[in-house]
Amino acid sequence: MVWMQGTVLKVTGDQNTTVHLLDETGTFIVTAASSVPRGRPCLRRGKYVAVMGSVQSCTPELVVRAVKMADLSGNPFHQSGWRLCSKPCPALGKPGRLLKDVVSQACS
Repeated sequence: MVWMQGTVLKVTGDQNTTVHLLDETGTFIVTAASSVPRGRPCLRRGKYVAVMGSVQSCTPELVVRAVKMADLSGNPFHQSGWRLCSKPCPALGKPGRLLKDVVSQACS
């Protein structure tokens, strides 16, 4: 399981909704967003959301199958605080590494 956060760029599909998100490292795709309980309110362009899910693919772009989504747009701290470990962090290695970087490295 991974936890990702980003701004909704595009939403496609009705039954098997796919969401394109953007964080400070680039874009990633979230699948099965429409099947997440209470996930529909998050599915609007411009919303800042959190996604918990399993990694489906890493190339050419990170793809996460959602199991939980939450709208974080109401609190600007969520976006500014997304950069993890400003000090050395044993779980992530180097200071300032993003979780997305760790996920991508694990896939390679």
